[in-house]
Amino acid sequence: MKEKIKEKIKALWQKAEPIQSILIFMLILFTSNILWKLSINGDEGNNQVLLFNTFDISDPFNFLVIHITDVVKTLLTFFGYHFHARYVNDIIFSNHYRVTIIWGCTAIKQSFIFLCIMCLTPGPWKHKLWYVPFGLIIVYAFNILRIFIIAMVSENHPEYFFILHRIILKYLFYCVIFLMWVIWEEKINQKSKKQLLQSNKEIIETL
Repeated sequence: MKEKIKEKIKALWQKAEPIQSILIFMLILFTSNILWKLSINGDEGNNQVLLFNTFDISDPFNFLVIHITDVVKTLLTFFGYHFHARYVNDIIFSNHYRVTIIWGCTAIKQSFIFLCIMCLTPGPWKHKLWYVPFGLIIVYAFNILRIFIIAMVSENHPEYFFILHRIILKYLFYCVIFLMWVIWEEKINQKSKKQLLQSNKEIIETL
């Protein structure tokens, strides 16, 4: 019975060969997302973040909250938006609409997911050593852009906050991570595989 089940699973996996890499990506994405939710806990109303409900890991989150808020405020000022702040992570516009940046806005979760994907995705580590930091910079930059867009739109159209924050830009963030994985798979990993096959072929021909 067990052998038949194994054979069926193996046959299904072979049939899925054209999309095997995408299935692996999705599995890593969902697994790392679940792992994050099970291990990281924090109340959105305060600045405390706990690992396994025991270890206080608030400092890096709070540092990034202040840093990201400062960067977004600088961008808003540069583009002529007027606001004030009651707290260091506040942006309050003239229409009294308030955007508050909390620990969940730091993109540490998305960085963790990207790291998991890249570490568990096959490929040469000599390229991962530069591509992973590059990808983390992209995650950071997109997060700044995401919060800036949300704040900018909220000044005149606060009714769009929910759809931007919870739906459009949230899932677009994961599309950016997927795109970076596609670039890795198609442009870097596949190229490395071809180079390795070519090298092996040349070695065989010289024997």
